[in-house]
Amino acid sequence: MVFDTSEFKSKIKAWWRGRYIPPHDDPNGPIFLMGSDERPLIVEGLCWLGQFWLIHWQWIIATALDYWNCCGRLKSGQRMETRRRYDF
Repeated sequence: MVFDTSEFKSKIKAWWRGRYIPPHDDPNGPIFLMGSDERPLIVEGLCWLGQFWLIHWQWIIATALDYWNCCGRLKSGQRMETRRRYDF
């Protein structure tokens, strides 16, 4: 059995595009309205995550590295350095 990648890609594209919703207008009217595509909720969530990443990638990477650094220090038993308070 041979796996057809072009058929698989076309099915994924059709799923990503979603279901076509025709316009709700008079076909003989003077105004032409186009229909729209209704995406599945998973696709909407993935698009939202992608947009969030593109906007906030610097903060996500910095937070992940800081969290990883703190967890590594806690696991190894090292104390976190804090600033000393000076009493005047």
